[in-house]
Amino acid sequence: AGLPTNDRGAMVGLSQGGHATIAAAAEHTAYAPELDIRGFAVAGPASVFPNHWTAYVSYDGPHLVYHALLVYAWSKHYEHTGLPIWQSDVEAQIDEIMETHCLYDPDSDSLGDVLGTTAGAIFHEDFLAAYGAGDFSSYPFMATGFATNSLKAYEQSAPLRIYQGTGDDEEGVVE
Repeated sequence: AGLPTNDRGAMVGLSQGGHATIAAAAEHTAYAPELDIRGFAVAGPASVFPNHWTAYVSYDGPHLVYHALLVYAWSKHYEHTGLPIWQSDVEAQIDEIMETHCLYDPDSDSLGDVLGTTAGAIFHEDFLAAYGAGDFSSYPFMATGFATNSLKAYEQSAPLRIYQGTGDDEEGVVE
């Protein structure tokens, strides 16, 4: 609409989009060096470090839906064919549950409504024990998922700002 433009840009993301933004920052110079990105900013980026997940899977609560999403996606993507992951009643319908329910649905049952908030009612006891201990020797798809999806150090092409909580200050700038 007649507004001046230029080729410079910035990338921002929230939560899972924050994780994706940091991943894009890490791949920027290798994947899209022609883009003149001047900065990256993220708020509450999702992390995929095992210690951020394993410590909480045994605690009941609404957060378990995110564990179920992560486990389901990785078990499918990395083609798990080993020991059971889900409680038997969940196992029988896990594909239908994941494919037909959303995290938030004002008109129908949400994913959390269907799965519930009790770890032992969602996950098979052996999987739950291994996951909680961070022992993925019997569930290699989880080890692969964490190894592949955890962010690693990279050479920056532009400044990165991460907003994580109320204690953030200017010390959070990484250049």
